[in-house]
Amino acid sequence: MQKSRTFRYGYDVGDFLSSAFSGWLFWIDLSLFVLLFSDPDGLPGVLSRVSDWMRSPGEIALGVLTTLFFVVVYTELIGLCRFGRRIVSTVLLVEYLILSGILLSNVEGVGDYPVLFAALTFLVPILLRVVSTFREKEEAEPPAALAPNRGRFAPVLVFGVAVSVLFGGVVAAIGVMRYLGYSAPNFDFGIFCQMFENMAKTGAPVTTVERDGALSHFAVHTSPILYLLLPFYFVFRTPITLAVGQAVILYSGVIPLLLIARRRGLSNPLLVLLALAFAAYPAIGTGCFYDFHENCFLLPLLLWTFWFSECRRPIPFFLFAALTLAVKEDAFVYLLIFAVWLLVSEKRWKTALPLMVLSLGYFLLVSHLMKANGEGVMNWRYANLVPDGEEGLFSVVLTVFTNPGYVLTQIFSTTARNADKFKYVAALILPLAGLPCVTRRPSRWLLLSPLLLNLLTMYVYQPNINFQYSFGIIAFLFFSATLNLTDLTRARPFALGSILFSAAACVLAFSILVFPMIGANADHMKAWKDKHDTITETLDAIPKDASVAASTFFVPHLVDHTELYETTYHTKNGLIKTDCDYYCFDIRYGVDEKQEKQIARLQENGYVEYFRQDGTILVLIKPDLQTP
Repeated sequence: MQKSRTFRYGYDVGDFLSSAFSGWLFWIDLSLFVLLFSDPDGLPGVLSRVSDWMRSPGEIALGVLTTLFFVVVYTELIGLCRFGRRIVSTVLLVEYLILSGILLSNVEGVGDYPVLFAALTFLVPILLRVVSTFREKEEAEPPAALAPNRGRFAPVLVFGVAVSVLFGGVVAAIGVMRYLGYSAPNFDFGIFCQMFENMAKTGAPVTTVERDGALSHFAVHTSPILYLLLPFYFVFRTPITLAVGQAVILYSGVIPLLLIARRRGLSNPLLVLLALAFAAYPAIGTGCFYDFHENCFLLPLLLWTFWFSECRRPIPFFLFAALTLAVKEDAFVYLLIFAVWLLVSEKRWKTALPLMVLSLGYFLLVSHLMKANGEGVMNWRYANLVPDGEEGLFSVVLTVFTNPGYVLTQIFSTTARNADKFKYVAALILPLAGLPCVTRRPSRWLLLSPLLLNLLTMYVYQPNINFQYSFGIIAFLFFSATLNLTDLTRARPFALGSILFSAAACVLAFSILVFPMIGANADHMKAWKDKHDTITETLDAIPKDASVAASTFFVPHLVDHTELYETTYHTKNGLIKTDCDYYCFDIRYGVDEKQEKQIARLQENGYVEYFRQDGTILVLIKPDLQTP
């Protein structure tokens, strides 16, 4: 009987050293490559300031994560791939040559030749490593599927919920402090605050601050899912409900994630670390930095959809798919991608085809209604993919199929010609130890395709973890990471090491990117308390039936006014309109040129000071409302 092939886990010191060195070299390569995009002087300018750039705390953290990430990836290649050591050694050589080429291209004169000598010195051991590893022979085979974890799940679930409450509480506190500290702007908090207030009064999602006039929010984004949050707003009638509610919604995704991982056979220690990685995942917290958005529903709803797909329960599966579609008009893309994955990976025609029909049908219906009754789907965000003389998302699809070369040029291109998209991908993938990418199953790469939604656009806010556009992508990344981690559990040391690294990296990144915002907002509220008290008293004194135009940070505190506008956009022909009863100007940061012109115009039309405190607030009142 022929002996079956098995995995080998024969690591040695050289394996780990070459992995670490290769990860470090990649970080240096990436740093120089990034700076090449941003320095107008080209390579000489890059070399002159690379040391300063890499000494900043944020870049040090990114460098550590990048290095450790490639240590994990290369160690996995050593343990699981047939030619693992050969791949690691070859990559090490290539990265060394890239770095050397960048450095040596700047060699000028005899004084720089020590650089050349040092480079050649490092080349010797690397070449020896490559030669020796190509003489090795290894065999491996894919791991078998694991049975579901039948161990005690309740303690794991309790832990997952507890750490989610802990980290989610930090995110919620930041949102609450931004509101209380007059730091939450109209876009995108004031519009939702006014919308929920009007929904509580009339049931209609009408705002006046979103487009400077009474308009249903659904004319801009079709998001009926927001009604699920309305009962809680009825009970707690304050904008704080939205800040807290968003955190609760996002971090509730830990429950379906753990259910999926348990069903896939991950052990309880791996589940605990996965829950910690999810709770501390930095892009979830930073995605709330600009306050509230309906996108927060995407993360848990997609994970619940994936869970019911795993369980083969069609009724709740399609129910949660429908709820996902109700989040936003572009949510159909996520379900369409998942349907394609079901079709390609698992050959589930009876599930995939109806999901495709449901997704595309809903989008066509909603886009038609938005075009007829609203502002239409925001195709302009992908204008770089629409040929001249054409319009619509179908033109984008046509470009993808007819000109793929051009599409590839757009993936990492930005209007500022910088490397922000590279950093965006790194910020999403590195904290997960690259697990969404660690697979030998080509169909799994389909689960990474939602990244293209934010990479193909030139809209600068999408490829940025500080905004809400990554929540749907995060669901796919954790689902993919869970599936790949399941495949790696046969190599337990690597599976445990990968998710341990991920949990530690997420906690580190969260502590650097998110947690300091607590202190910053607390300090702001403490230092500006007297000013905030004055602003609150002044705004509360304005009659509730009066029409008001206010600066952006004042808008969320005036949403109980039916007719409310933001001064920045309440204009006509470049001049501020003179039709409101009260105009409230935020002058905490001084009076800029635009505000000066607006105030002067209002005063020219008879508006007088209702209240003024220098360095805090200025309120102008309509002439016929003046007290005799």
